[in-house]
Amino acid sequence: MQGAAGTRCVIWHPDEIKPPARLLEALRRRGIEPIATSASYIALAHLARIHRDESCEVVIALMLEPDRLERPIELLQAMELYTPRAVAWVYREDVHPQLRAVTDDDREQFKENGRRQGGGPPPTDMLGLASASGQFPNLRLVNGGESEYHTPDSSEEDEEGPMEPNGAGRHDRDFDHDDFDR
Repeated sequence: MQGAAGTRCVIWHPDEIKPPARLLEALRRRGIEPIATSASYIALAHLARIHRDESCEVVIALMLEPDRLERPIELLQAMELYTPRAVAWVYREDVHPQLRAVTDDDREQFKENGRRQGGGPPPTDMLGLASASGQFPNLRLVNGGESEYHTPDSSEEDEEGPMEPNGAGRHDRDFDHDDFDR
């Protein structure tokens, strides 16, 4: 898994396509033992785990045949949030060069392909939070009654503002997906 100069690689591939032996051999010759998976969530989990390892200098997410992967833009967006040190590469068997870094043009193509695939959650929903209608649920944080803070009931006014010293005031609020993007 760890190669020369602390390089690690996670290969995300379509179910029906296994990483080519030539690619795996080329990585291994450079001292990189890749981890291969066909599940984007598992790929992201491996990337996050590797990203936490301070001895790893380079973290590579290699998307094998990205045109055949389901919404690769979601993995890239999640990487920006959770593994900002990671770099993204693509491997395409029928294109030269076969192995290269992801470009801005690739990102645009991935976004467009995600829109064309249609159905399912919107492209920013890597965690699967959206309903079938594409709407994100409102999350409401509630007090389980285990603290000294006052929990307003439904009859109280729904006011924004700072918490009062006695615990009165608004301390739970509805969040939407955009609150987490700041």
